[in-house]
Amino acid sequence: MAEAQCEDEATTRVEAGMALDHDSTQLELTGTTVIASFYKGGIIVGYDSRGSNEGQRLHPLQIMDTADKFCTINASTLAIKIGNRVACKKMCNYVIRESSCMVENDESTENAPSASVFYTLEKVEKYLEKFLEEGKSFGALIIGLDAEGPHIHSIYLGNQGIVKQTDCMFVSVGSGSTRAKETFDEKMGTEDVSQYSYNLSKAEATDLVLRALFNATFHSKFTGGTLHVKHVHETWENIRDCDVLEAYEQYYESYEEDKILFLVFNSCRGYQAVYSDDLINLFRPYAEPSIAHRVAHIRIKKGIGLYFHRLVFRTHEDAARVYSYVEQAGPHGITTPALLTEFPNRVYLDTEEPNVPLYVNWASKRLLQVLRDSCIEFR
Repeated sequence: MAEAQCEDEATTRVEAGMALDHDSTQLELTGTTVIASFYKGGIIVGYDSRGSNEGQRLHPLQIMDTADKFCTINASTLAIKIGNRVACKKMCNYVIRESSCMVENDESTENAPSASVFYTLEKVEKYLEKFLEEGKSFGALIIGLDAEGPHIHSIYLGNQGIVKQTDCMFVSVGSGSTRAKETFDEKMGTEDVSQYSYNLSKAEATDLVLRALFNATFHSKFTGGTLHVKHVHETWENIRDCDVLEAYEQYYESYEEDKILFLVFNSCRGYQAVYSDDLINLFRPYAEPSIAHRVAHIRIKKGIGLYFHRLVFRTHEDAARVYSYVEQAGPHGITTPALLTEFPNRVYLDTEEPNVPLYVNWASKRLLQVLRDSCIEFR
C-alpha cells in the first residue's frame, strides 16, 4: 500500500464559496455511508464524500460533497472515516503517529505488531475511549492485509458507547447503511450476512458496491457527492470515482420515475441552500414527499450554479397532486440560465429571505442527462 499519510480534507469550501477554518465548530459536518465486502479476489470498499450539518438545523446550511474520507494508516492498513469530520481527522493523525513510533522500534517491520490491522483497531479504540462522555459520534472502517490475511473491522463511538465489529465478511455503516444492505440482500437473496455468497468476480463485486452506495444516496440526505470504490488485496487500488449524477444515470431504471419530481433553484444572487424538511413542509398540504433532499450542487459556468433536489413520493398520484399545484402557479418565462427552460413551472419557498424560486418538472432520464451535460463542475 501507499506510504503512511493522512491527507487533510482537501477543501474548506462549502455551499456558495464560503470558506471556514478547518477546526471551526461550524465545519463539524457529519454523515456518510461506507461499505466493505469480501469477494473471491479480495475486498471491495465503497464510500461517499458528503458531510453536512442538516440534522442540526444550523444556519447557514452547509453541505460539502468533496469531503475526503480516505486515510492510509500504514503500508498495510487503510481507514475510511465515519462521522464528525474534525474528530476523524485528529483520530487518524493520532493513529498514524502511534503506528510510526512503533515501526521505529520494531526489528522486523513485516511481522511487527504495528503492521497488524488489529493493532490499528486497538489504537482507534483507545482514542475513542477519551471521548465517551463528550457526545461526539465518529469512528472508522479499518481494512487491510497483514500476516494473518485480509481483514475488515468496524468501530464507532455513538450514543450507545463504542460499537465494534471485527473480521467481518460484509459491513455497511453510516446514515445510508440500511439502504445499502438492502441492495446486497436483494442480490444475495437473503438478509442473513452469514448466508451471502462471496463468489463474485471483481466486476460483479464492484458494481454491487456502487449500486448499494447509490441506493444509500437516493434515500439518505446525509450521503452523496462523489462515490468512491477501491479494491484491497496485496495492495489497494482505486477502481472508480463516480459523481452521483453519473451513478443516477447508470441505475436510473431501478427507480420509478412516475413517483419523482426534479427541482432546481439558483445558488447565487443571495439564495442559501434549502433544508429538506422545508421542501417537505411546502408540499405537505398536497402530498408529503418521502424524500426531498439535495442530489448535487451543479455549477453551469463561472458565477452561475443550481441546487438540484429530487422529490420522491409514495405514489404517482401523490406526485401528480404536487405537480398540479406547481402548474397552477403558471410558467415563469425565465430563459437565463437556459437550463431553467427545462423546468417550466415555478413556486416560491417563503421560509427564507429572500423568498426562493423553485423550478419543477417531472423526472426523466433525458432531463437527468441534460443536467449532467450542462454542468462544468459538481460541488
